Amino acid sequence: MGSKKQRLNNVYGSKVAARQDLMQMLLPTLGAAFLFLAPAFLISVALRIVCFDPSSMEIRAALTYGQLAEALAAYGAAQLFITMPLYYGMTQFCAWRRAGARVQASVILLCFTSIRLYVRSIWMALIQLLYAVLWLIPCAAICLAGAALYQYVLPTTTGYLIFMELVIVASIWYAAMLLPYQCGYSLMAERQNMSCWRAVRTAAKSCHGHRFEFFYLMLSFLFWMILSVVFGGLLLIVVCPYFLLALYHLFDRIRGVEIRVSRRSQENSTDDTT
Repeated sequence: MGSKKQRLNNVYGSKVAARQDLMQMLLPTLGAAFLFLAPAFLISVALRIVCFDPSSMEIRAALTYGQLAEALAAYGAAQLFITMPLYYGMTQFCAWRRAGARVQASVILLCFTSIRLYVRSIWMALIQLLYAVLWLIPCAAICLAGAALYQYVLPTTTGYLIFMELVIVASIWYAAMLLPYQCGYSLMAERQNMSCWRAVRTAAKSCHGHRFEFFYLMLSFLFWMILSVVFGGLLLIVVCPYFLLALYHLFDRIRGVEIRVSRRSQENSTDDTT
């Protein structure tokens, strides 16, 4: 597992390596991030236009519960069948980039060139969703415990501050607990015939005992995430690839390996492989 200093050094070294990867191919990386984020943004805007009153940002009074449910279902389907295949391409772009490959922004569209890769990306997204729901249970329990403390035990400013601190820490912890499963995308870039289930489980097993490093990584990006919210998500075009690159470099450091993807391997992976 290593000492606390070693864990912090792993996170710091991963971010340094990620910045180097980002700067060496800045324009293709920003182009890839734009191709991934733009559709997701447009889908969210469409939902806002359909469901919310622009003047008050409240749900439109004319909408029935049935119509609202249909709109939310359409939004979820669009994110699953459009955004998640693009996200798969984004993860492969960053995984190959951290391995030293010179990749083009068009890799983001990889899943739309192959039915097998497209289905693979959907299946991977559903697996990630499953783990997200499972980890949400203890996170929600922590937040509910904080709410109960504020409501029934300490209904003061101090109690409210404790509640908010619990919510923030639990949210960061929740995101950090999901990161090892995200490293399954990196394994799928390395081993093109590995199944989605095996990639996720192998990644999680490799990261056993290193959860705090992922927590430190999330904590170190908190400032950038807040800035992204403040600027309406515009900074995500930089923060998203920066974070994924840092995550995959950290995964390599935890495993004690250095991945180098050959050009031939990269080209083969753009074919109809799973």
